[in-house]
Amino acid sequence: MRQRKRQRVTHVTRHGFTIIELMVVVSLIIVLLSLIIVALNRSQRAAQRINTQALMHSITQALIQFREDVGYLPPILDENRDLMEPPSLNPGTFDTEIQDWHSSTTLADYLIGYGNESADGYGNESDATIPSPGIRHPGSDGVWEATLYGAQDGSFGARNSQLGSGGLGKILGPYLQLDNPRLLVAIDFSVDPPRILNPGDPGYDDPQFPKAIADYWGRPIQYFRRAYPPGAISQSYRAVDRTGDGVVDPVPALSNVILLRPQLARENTLLKNARTIGDELIDLTTMGLQTAEFALFSSGPDLRFNRDSRIDEPGAGSPPGQEYSNADNIVEVSK
Repeated sequence: MRQRKRQRVTHVTRHGFTIIELMVVVSLIIVLLSLIIVALNRSQRAAQRINTQALMHSITQALIQFREDVGYLPPILDENRDLMEPPSLNPGTFDTEIQDWHSSTTLADYLIGYGNESADGYGNESDATIPSPGIRHPGSDGVWEATLYGAQDGSFGARNSQLGSGGLGKILGPYLQLDNPRLLVAIDFSVDPPRILNPGDPGYDDPQFPKAIADYWGRPIQYFRRAYPPGAISQSYRAVDRTGDGVVDPVPALSNVILLRPQLARENTLLKNARTIGDELIDLTTMGLQTAEFALFSSGPDLRFNRDSRIDEPGAGSPPGQEYSNADNIVEVSK
């Protein structure tokens, strides 16, 4: 009798991943994703910084071109787009007032121009159809015949809304082209801190909210200008000991603005006689800042800055939580 061949049956045992193995794999994936996210954030910050520095350099060139066309640098404007009175030479108040003599609205107003005739200082002339962007020549006073004193409404530096023939001058600009529409923001100064409005936000086109040029983190770039150029004040001021410590200050310059001072610089460029306000701490400043006509400021990626001290270290006069707020600030100083 024929015997049947036995069929060999092979049993395959399947082994799955254990819970521990799965947890290890997931942990590795999370670590890798975290490293990738950190690297991407660093790359994004680096790109934003480079783009902001390039933008500030373009603004510097635009300001120089404006000065060549008009004969002066754009003035410092307040939140109403009116002239801001320069700090007085009062020894007791100058050091404090100069810290706040800057503008976020000047750059968009003079280098780009926006809005209708009334918004740009063209006046109410029915036949003065002005293209936007662009501005009419702002006149000898810098604000379309507002004049520093004796404005129509009696206030300091208010814009003249009835320009007559003064509003029919040469069309200038725009001096700056923005590659991203989100770099032109609006500022609502009715709240504290001011609210930043991006294109498309409710109220962005409201004429009561002036425009500003923003950095690549969305914060308005601040414009500083020398308040008293050489020759604008008497020689006697230079001999005044304003601080009472035997140190005679030079003619007021941008080096008086603590926010603009460097944290680090080459030893042969440093000036060490610029102090913080209300403190004996010595801050550093440079000859370039001492002679500069204007400067631009960005708070950098952390959106923070300390106006009272440039030195980042605990106990250096910085409010709690702001000891290291200046390290990433970006400052562009005119040559």
